[in-house]
Amino acid sequence: MAGLTIVVDAIAILALVLLLTLVALRTGIPQVAFYGLVVVSVGGYVSITRPWLSS
Repeated sequence: MAGLTIVVDAIAILALVLLLTLVALRTGIPQVAFYGLVVVSVGGYVSITRPWLSS
């Protein structure tokens, strides 16, 4: 079960980063803002999904 969780999490984070990359390229936001968005987004994903492992 843990292996499946890792694969699903990796796919979700990869999709999130790809989406942010496409938006950043389209809008032309500065690199610092892009990296900030990536860190905040991945951190938010982890903070939301982490409690699911306890149940």
